[in-house]
Amino acid sequence: LRQLLNLEQNESLAGYQIQDCHPQWVLDLFYREAIPQAIQQGYWTGETAILTPDGQEIPVSQVLMAHKAPTGELEYLSTIMRDISEQKRTEAALQASELELRSLFLGMDDVVFVVDRTGKYLKIAPTNADKLYLPPDLLIGKSIQEIFPPDQSEQFLSVIRQTLDKQQTQEYEYSLLIQDIEFWFSARCSPLSEQSVIWVARDISDRKKAEEDVRDSEER
Repeated sequence: LRQLLNLEQNESLAGYQIQDCHPQWVLDLFYREAIPQAIQQGYWTGETAILTPDGQEIPVSQVLMAHKAPTGELEYLSTIMRDISEQKRTEAALQASELELRSLFLGMDDVVFVVDRTGKYLKIAPTNADKLYLPPDLLIGKSIQEIFPPDQSEQFLSVIRQTLDKQQTQEYEYSLLIQDIEFWFSARCSPLSEQSVIWVARDISDRKKAEEDVRDSEER
């Protein structure tokens, strides 16, 4: 507690009261929830904060324990606190990174999803859902074999296995019939872990159509 309050090791805690060590929202939590629960159930756990003399709030993980006499009457409360500042900073950085990545995905016109070695859809990024073979909620948890015909699903699985076995990005072009319209995709399948890959597919239908027009023109 001395360390959390920025006090010297030999500095006395005499005279410090609960309202001196915690911000108002923690005091409200104590009186509304923590203390009644500790008295009733024997303990309470949660996240609170220590208020330093200079007004800084330090997030802590706290356990509040009730000590009772043999008669069942409350004698006193004790507490254990652990500084979780670093954990909170890490969580905030991770959340910011996820928001940045989400914003990046939202700005892409690609189809992005994660599948495991067996071909099961684990996650679909919030990208161009119109270019998905089925809506995201109908894909998550399903396997490629359940969605596509055997010949096409086997081709997809082959690319996934090669990516994981070699731990190298594989490039692959394929076509899909979506709502009776043929779309061509250029995909990059990259290892995400030892058992899953991230599949990024870009619509190249216009390019394919242009190439086909050129071939037709040359044949004519």
